[in-house]
Amino acid sequence: MPSGPVGLVADGTGTVWAAIPASDALVQVSYPDAAPADVGDTPLRAAFSGDELWVSVFGAGVLAEVDAATGDVTRTLEVGAEPEGIADGFGSLWVLEPARKSATDRRVWPRVKDMLWVACTRSSELIGIAADDLTVVERIEVAGNPDALGVGADGTVVVALQEGPALRLLDAPSAELGAALTLSDKPQLFDQANIDVLVGDDRVWLSSYSEAIVYELPLSELG
Repeated sequence: MPSGPVGLVADGTGTVWAAIPASDALVQVSYPDAAPADVGDTPLRAAFSGDELWVSVFGAGVLAEVDAATGDVTRTLEVGAEPEGIADGFGSLWVLEPARKSATDRRVWPRVKDMLWVACTRSSELIGIAADDLTVVERIEVAGNPDALGVGADGTVVVALQEGPALRLLDAPSAELGAALTLSDKPQLFDQANIDVLVGDDRVWLSSYSEAIVYELPLSELG
């Protein structure tokens, strides 16, 4: 991989894509020989909304829709300064702008059962929020700078830690964490970049910006 990957997304066929900020590209991790999609200045995250593949293009301040078959950008939407996180849910496409984030660098992901989980990188904790009234009901200290959460179709939750990077399973009903699976020895990224995690039926993918690779491993290795 030419440079550090950040966001990960998979389509309905299981093809995994990675956003490469330094190359202004979206690449197919599953098919490394495929031509990258040139999506604009500093793409960070990607998400499918139905059959539409969308990328948050941080430097250009837009969301770009990409034809997954050809890699062509079919349209762009101006959404404001520096869009980063992007997710599809509740009938809408949602985007996070870093300028509006709190100082703890919080990343919110879709609900697991009746809880929303937030990874707080700088404070090294996970926060569980009741989905009905948005009250904080859980706080879990997590060493290693939690940066991203991946949720599988069966509700499996995986936490990605910047230091290593490393992965840990989160048992959402009990709010208990499994042992860390450390994949390397890289330090925290601070403001350089972020990482991402993607959970499939029996596989998990982790982007490692510092190493310019995407790890793929059996979900069973997390215990």
